Amino acid sequence: MLDIGGSFGTVYRQFKAFQPPLASVRWNIVEQSRIVESGRAEFADGELNFFYTIEEAVKAEAPDVVLLSSVVQYVEPPYDLIREACSIGANSMLIARTPRADAIQDVLTVQIVPPSIYKASYPCWIFAVAKFLEAFAPQYRLVASFQESEGSLQSDRGPFELRGFILDRSS
Repeated sequence: MLDIGGSFGTVYRQFKAFQPPLASVRWNIVEQSRIVESGRAEFADGELNFFYTIEEAVKAEAPDVVLLSSVVQYVEPPYDLIREACSIGANSMLIARTPRADAIQDVLTVQIVPPSIYKASYPCWIFAVAKFLEAFAPQYRLVASFQESEGSLQSDRGPFELRGFILDRSS
């Protein structure tokens, strides 16, 4: 698994709770420098690994699956990340917690973190779903799409929802 933007392994730990006892997995996370440094020092164990770049992670081990969970919307430019992820040649792509709207064009907005968590704001993309999925073609085809549990949300630019997608490599 190549988990791009996987923090300290949140999804990995969720996966481990359901993994059969004798099964093994190699979970490689690509993250920002400070997270990689801390992850390597505190959490890396041969099964969970941390890398500075996608290129570095793929050189270490070619992944079967690429996970993009709540990451594409925060990257500038987002379609460069999608192109790089598609170029890896993994069998499948799992995309989770990605904002999408019924729109013709992508929308750039500002996400404001609730002050009870911490004071911050981030640029955030809300994707036009057709354009977003087209970025994965012709390398990948859509197998499934699902709405995340948050339901319909509202931004300063209109309604949207967090969506997940499962794509398989086209033959």
